Order: sequence, then structure tokens, then C-alpha cells
Amino acid sequence: MNYDADVTINEPTKPSPRDNVGSFILAIIRLITMFMLVALILGFAFGGIRLWVKKHYPNSMFDRPEDIEIIQLNLK
Repeated sequence: MNYDADVTINEPTKPSPRDNVGSFILAIIRLITMFMLVALILGFAFGGIRLWVKKHYPNSMFDRPEDIEIIQLNLK
């Protein structure tokens, strides 16, 4: 009687991250949070730059009076 043991190294010892739904959802939440923080930071930066330009260089880039056109329908 001979005994042969078949041992394989590539058998998973724990579930892979692809099979774990909880870690997948947490990763999605982290990604969404990072995108929201980047959007918030860029929004404040754009707004701050716009306010700084309007304060230091009035009527140069934003809200020029000659570029503002108002469309009126004259519904009377």
C-alpha cells in the first residue's frame, strides 16, 4: 500500500478581494468620497481665484458690462 499526497500551492486560503462584497462596497464609498473632496477643493479654488481676479482686476475677465446681453421677450 502506497500513499501519495497531492498538495497544491495555488489553493486560496482566504476569499479574494473580488469575492468579498463588503470590501468592494467600502472601496466604492472611499472612491466616491475622494472624488467629492477633489471636486469640493477644485470648486473652492476656482471660486477663490475668480473672486481674487474680480477684486484685483475689476471688469477685466469676469462680468464685463459690455459683454452682458439681456434677451427680452416684451410679452405685454
